[in-house]
Amino acid sequence: MITRLLITMAIAAFSFPVLGQGVSWSVGTDPTMWLSGWKHIQVGAQLHPEVSLIGGVGWMGSEPGAAALIQGGQRPSSFDVAYTGNVGLRLHPTSNPGSRLQGLLGVDYSYEVFSRRSMPPSNGDFSGPIGLQQYSRSDLRLLAGGRMNVAPRVTLSAHMGVGYCSQPQSLSSGQVAATPNRARLFGMELLFWI
Repeated sequence: MITRLLITMAIAAFSFPVLGQGVSWSVGTDPTMWLSGWKHIQVGAQLHPEVSLIGGVGWMGSEPGAAALIQGGQRPSSFDVAYTGNVGLRLHPTSNPGSRLQGLLGVDYSYEVFSRRSMPPSNGDFSGPIGLQQYSRSDLRLLAGGRMNVAPRVTLSAHMGVGYCSQPQSLSSGQVAATPNRARLFGMELLFWI
């Protein structure tokens, strides 16, 4: 999945310079993901002054963060490790090209996988599931927000999103953490432009 994301971004970035501007690259993170327990990095490509691509990957151990409710989405109550990835297109409309503030409209697709290894109990009862269990979910969201230049070559974006949440498998009530099943509402992008 990470390979597909990087290939897609590279193809888009190298095919876009026909608009007259070179491509600017950035690296950063989403602070709301860190608050929710994810270790998360993002890569961005500014294809045009008003168009950018964002891609990110993240991972989490068995302990969700203190603010897991910010992210929304149903999670298993216990897991060993989790992975996430996202890719998005951002439009930054502005009436003044030199302004520190820009609007943000976009679309974002994200995917999460939670894994848990189940071992047989020591009493020899093999009636339950044994092996690797995985729970996955994906979100497709429309975004609205803003982007601000906070320092030279550093931008901070904040957005709210609404969208569709898909989960191929459902969890029973005893396996679900106390979060409702909805698409992620809030997000941020803190990016350093190279």
